[in-house]
Amino acid sequence: MMMMMMMMKNSFVQSVVVVIVVVVVVVVVVVVVVVVVVVVVVVVVVVVVVVVVVVSYGYTSRLYLLIQATKSSSAYQPSSLVSAQFKTI
Repeated sequence: MMMMMMMMKNSFVQSVVVVIVVVVVVVVVVVVVVVVVVVVVVVVVVVVVVVVVVVSYGYTSRLYLLIQATKSSSAYQPSSLVSAQFKTI
């Protein structure tokens, strides 16, 4: 108990303790801010990737349907070519 009283009376020790506490608080705040920024950036990147994938999938499926429609309307039909080859053999 006496040692604690002597440490509290010493202003140098008090100032060192205050500096250490301030540094610890600043480091904790900086770490929390960095973690929050990283989480926000990850969420934004995930949302952008999902939107791009959904939009590109929509365009891809439309393009696929257009290709299928073009193939079925044209004379090029792979199944008929394969069956014709088997018939000739």
